[in-house]
Amino acid sequence: MQSIQTVLVFGTLAAATLVGVGSNLQNGILPRVQAHEIEAHQKAQSCSADTLKGGYGLTFQGFGTRAPVPAPIGAFILAAGVGVVNFDGVGSLTLVETTSFGGHIAPISTTGTYMVNADCTGSLDAPGAATWNFVIVQEGKRMMAINTIPGRVATVDLQKQ
Repeated sequence: MQSIQTVLVFGTLAAATLVGVGSNLQNGILPRVQAHEIEAHQKAQSCSADTLKGGYGLTFQGFGTRAPVPAPIGAFILAAGVGVVNFDGVGSLTLVETTSFGGHIAPISTTGTYMVNADCTGSLDAPGAATWNFVIVQEGKRMMAINTIPGRVATVDLQKQ
């Protein structure tokens, strides 16, 4: 019985101590540290066209159709590809990739444009090859995208070379 009372007393003291510490930190050091960490994180997340500069290896996989959209599930065939995108840091790019659309292999080489928002989202247009909405992660070392061309359902993963 005494050990249960000891635990209850100790638990009550620990809870009272934590409540006291919490009330002392409401206007103390903890909120300032948290605010500083949040501010630093927000600054680190700020992006521009310059965030994407240099070569990125890419891979994509998904499905495509040539049928009118929305197309029935049976109208879609597998699509995949690998390649390299080179971003110039000011909004232009070159794209070289090899694609497989239903087993038909095709090399693609094109140029295009991209734009990046401050929140690290953006869009890319490479006529004849890709139109994506994307998000930049890992401080520009990686980009994840989705194809936005009607009739194409594909995700894209890019990694800085």
